[in-house]
Amino acid sequence: MKLTLVRDTFGYGGTLGVLSVDGEYFCNTLEPCLGITEKYGKYGRGACIKPGTYSIDLHYSPKFKRYMLTLCAVPLRSGILIHSGNTVEDTQGCILVGVLHGSRLENSRIMLNCLFSRILSVLTKESVTITIKNK
Repeated sequence: MKLTLVRDTFGYGGTLGVLSVDGEYFCNTLEPCLGITEKYGKYGRGACIKPGTYSIDLHYSPKFKRYMLTLCAVPLRSGILIHSGNTVEDTQGCILVGVLHGSRLENSRIMLNCLFSRILSVLTKESVTITIKNK
């Protein structure tokens, strides 16, 4: 299964994008804005994820007390999740999923549960990757 995240809006209120699953629109996304730090550059801790292709796996999250979709081998980062949330304050460098309404996401838990189910249905049979691109 191939997920593609194309980011199209960058601002102080966050980074907005569109997530597709196997080439079909699935939902909108929200990440932190591009960071500018001396140590990590634009894509370091607390900023949006560096463009690239990453595998997705399930890992138990003590914070959420459940298994979560986790991006693997993100440069300079760890613990990058795809999870629910509505505003940029709900993410500390992870990808939030939902339906865009203004600058916030709605129906985030519903979209996350749908995505989780789709990925879980194929994870034992095939690999799941996400390619992140800036428009």
